[in-house]
Amino acid sequence: MALVADARLTPPARRQVRRLLGTASMADASTWADEVREGGRAETVRWHFVNIPLEARGYAAARDCRPTRAGDCIVAALERVERDLRDGRIGSPRRADALRFAVHLVADLHQPLHAADGGDRGGTRRQVTVRNRSVTLHAAWDGALIGADGPSLAAAAGQWLERQDVAAFAGGSYADWANESFRLARDVAYPQAADGRITQAERVEALRIVQERIGRAAVRLAAILNRTLGTLPAPR
Repeated sequence: MALVADARLTPPARRQVRRLLGTASMADASTWADEVREGGRAETVRWHFVNIPLEARGYAAARDCRPTRAGDCIVAALERVERDLRDGRIGSPRRADALRFAVHLVADLHQPLHAADGGDRGGTRRQVTVRNRSVTLHAAWDGALIGADGPSLAAAAGQWLERQDVAAFAGGSYADWANESFRLARDVAYPQAADGRITQAERVEALRIVQERIGRAAVRLAAILNRTLGTLPAPR
């Protein structure tokens, strides 16, 4: 996703990204948020997801994003990240962290199981069989569904974007994007897992969804960076 987003950056935004990340690419930086979560920043645990109950109609901040010692939720986290990216007064180290969080969290927000909870902690406590492997439903949508198709799927996402009116989905709020993922979890991911097995036909359907989510996430990440980093004064 990060590679597809990088190709959509404006020159000013790309210069700021290079200045903040140095020799690392956005793809290189994409795992940093997981690393710091496991490395002691417990307040960021809940920044990676929002547990919208399957029986709900959609995201409700008062119910789904309450502050806790482990953080609040991915919607509020991305709102803070965007403010830090936009604020030219804060130091580069903090803005670099915001950039790393943006790359990772935008991807997380577009994974359906990061925005829904069927009483199983976002599918992390529900086992399914996919491609003759037993994995959690969450892990299936995190990557087990994809397997060796990963590189070709990213390329397919870029090709899919070429056929789309990207302006139609580049906007929207973080809550809107969470609701998109929630509906996919409710209407596709959980029903597919109802019998504990994801068939090949269901996997093909899921891969189509993953491709589109990668494409949408890339467009939206680029839009965030273009409207924040891309409007800051040029680095000296």
